[in-house]
Amino acid sequence: MRAALLAAGVSVGAASAPLSAKADPPSRASAASLAPPAPAGSVAPAGSVGPAGSVAPAVAKLLARAREEVSRRVIYDGRYQRLTFEDGHDRGRFVYPRGDVAPDRGVCTDVVVRAFRAAGVDLQSAVHEDVEAHPAAYRAVVRVPDANIDHRRVGVLAVFFGRRSPRLPTTAAEPRSFRPGDIVVWSFGACPACKLDHIGLVSDRMGPRGLPLVIHNLGPHPTEDDALDAWALAGHYRYAFAASDRGS
Repeated sequence: MRAALLAAGVSVGAASAPLSAKADPPSRASAASLAPPAPAGSVAPAGSVGPAGSVAPAVAKLLARAREEVSRRVIYDGRYQRLTFEDGHDRGRFVYPRGDVAPDRGVCTDVVVRAFRAAGVDLQSAVHEDVEAHPAAYRAVVRVPDANIDHRRVGVLAVFFGRRSPRLPTTAAEPRSFRPGDIVVWSFGACPACKLDHIGLVSDRMGPRGLPLVIHNLGPHPTEDDALDAWALAGHYRYAFAASDRGS
């Protein structure tokens, strides 16, 4: 298991996420260790991470959609669900591609999935096709492919992004290595004996400690806060958007 994840670019020996039906671990025991939200007035404006104009259009769409999860106060709901929603409407049947849960519900992975969809990448179909085409790469995190849930699991996304990203630093001591739109995966336990517990996106806003903020959903609602180093960083990925990727 460990070897498979390392081959996919998951660093510090991270183990796979639980293979339960839940999309994200329900425990909030580690929430008390979360770095407090940046005080009002001390957060730099959007676009403050990196040189002016450095955020590509696809990344701008990605972050704008991720922030919608925060403003809409999506309710954390980690139950296994059949994906019957598309563009906020319940179709009453399984939807593929572009399937979703109810727009007012979600978990940490849904912040990423919905943001990428706005940037032109449907992770439901992209992950499902990759799992079916390369089952050995996902053997540690997928028993039976399921397009309802696989792309909503932290471990599966870590393998997917790890197969498409260069190896990037997993320490907040190198803040310049984190760019807007990067995907970060955390473990609530200490590494190297860690699991892939949580996922979020690096913001284009800088926090008061000189670290970029992150957009994520730990529950009860998504937040954009100063939590890059709140837990052990178990993965750090950068997706290369194709020139044809367009938001929808």
